[in-house]
Amino acid sequence: DAVLAQIGQMDTLSIKEIQNAALDIQNNGDADPQATVYFGGSYGGYTGALLAGLVPGFYRGIAIRNPVIDIAANALTSDIPDWNWAELGLSYSFDTPPELGPETFAKMWQASPAKLIDKIRDPMLLLLGGSDRRVPNSQSLSLYYRLRAANVPVQCKLYPNVGHSLNTVEAERDVFVSLARFFATSLKR
Repeated sequence: DAVLAQIGQMDTLSIKEIQNAALDIQNNGDADPQATVYFGGSYGGYTGALLAGLVPGFYRGIAIRNPVIDIAANALTSDIPDWNWAELGLSYSFDTPPELGPETFAKMWQASPAKLIDKIRDPMLLLLGGSDRRVPNSQSLSLYYRLRAANVPVQCKLYPNVGHSLNTVEAERDVFVSLARFFATSLKR
């Protein structure tokens, strides 16, 4: 039921749940509000990018792996285009794929982290697969360049010949080390 409730509310319901959980942990004294960080991949990267724009200043560092940044762009380039429609409660048919018309584009844009990029100010680490067909890295690279232009502390690690799961030994090792370094640095600021 919880998973099905997300359909059509992917940009609001799970975001509220994640943020409320973080606040609850802080309010119970189980976490230091000055040391709260976020890490998520794929859909968790999407939610992290949304949170970065919705609650700037709450997280000391946000690390996201292969995030969907622009749902409409992802719908046109992903190896699972139906996901982009289905998560928003829109119909999709493999026999006759729908057009990305103005109404659909507007709905996808409203649910996209891309609309919030100008609000992001917390340090961010992007971890991207160079051969990711699920969430092509062009969206994240656009985010990276826009954040750099706005002087937001951002780092980007692109792993060539690695797909969505970043599951080569070399990539997994580098991701682990990069996360440790990134969070150690972001917690010192």
